[in-house]
Amino acid sequence: MEGITAIFDGNLAIATAYGIITGSPFRHVAQLLCSLAQIYGNILYLLTAYMDGFIYSNPHPFYFYGYFVFMNAIWIFVPTTLLIQSCRAIYRGMSLAQLVDGKKKTN
Repeated sequence: MEGITAIFDGNLAIATAYGIITGSPFRHVAQLLCSLAQIYGNILYLLTAYMDGFIYSNPHPFYFYGYFVFMNAIWIFVPTTLLIQSCRAIYRGMSLAQLVDGKKKTN
């Protein structure tokens, strides 16, 4: 999974950053895909640890809750927020496109 993350997510993150800097609408497609990949990777990581019974995790409460729970929660919360943002932007864009198409068809 780390190889996939490094190759695909890295390039998607660069494409997203480029889209933000240039104001490109492609930013939302790249952001959506990158966020989905991040959420998938994090859930896979957490579920794998859960299925193993957290035996490879440091049992110290500070490490477990501070690092394992809190830090990974950030990697679920932020991409989920960006995913919702991109879905809304794409929805608005498609709604406007339908309005424009509807006006062209009636004229």
